[in-house]
Amino acid sequence: MRIIIFVVIAFINGCSKNIDNAMNEQDLTAEFLKHKNEYKLLVEMINDDASSLKQFEVASDRLGKYRVYDGGWAKEYGKYVPIGSALEEYSLTEVRYQMYLDLLSGAEASVVERYGNSVSIAISATGFVFGGCLTKIHYSPDKLPLEKPSWAQIYYQVQYNENWGGETKCN
Repeated sequence: MRIIIFVVIAFINGCSKNIDNAMNEQDLTAEFLKHKNEYKLLVEMINDDASSLKQFEVASDRLGKYRVYDGGWAKEYGKYVPIGSALEEYSLTEVRYQMYLDLLSGAEASVVERYGNSVSIAISATGFVFGGCLTKIHYSPDKLPLEKPSWAQIYYQVQYNENWGGETKCN
């Protein structure tokens, strides 16, 4: 019983701290201006490299459908391949992949994702499964729609222009 009470208290306390530290409109604008060049380069790169794919993402622990598990790179847990095989499947070189990682690091971001023609760059993620915050910078070649999801307790958004925006969603 004590363990359950401890877990509940830790969960509630952890979630409230995440919401208290959520990036607001001023924080989003400051981060965008600070790393604007890196964001633009990430968008250009992923659009060039994945123009024929509906979905593609790059991070230190993922490349397209591949993820790093305890045994290495795999599309499915247990079916490991060398990083070179994953890179080859997406026609990327090690140098190009390292460029992504360097830009993500320079932008203090964790992942760049492309869905359709839109690109998102995750710059902050905190919390637990059922409570936390996610902050992203978004780019769309069409007018970028940003709206509060119904589940979000806290929501901040900034529209930098019709193609660029940022948002923080907390539950």
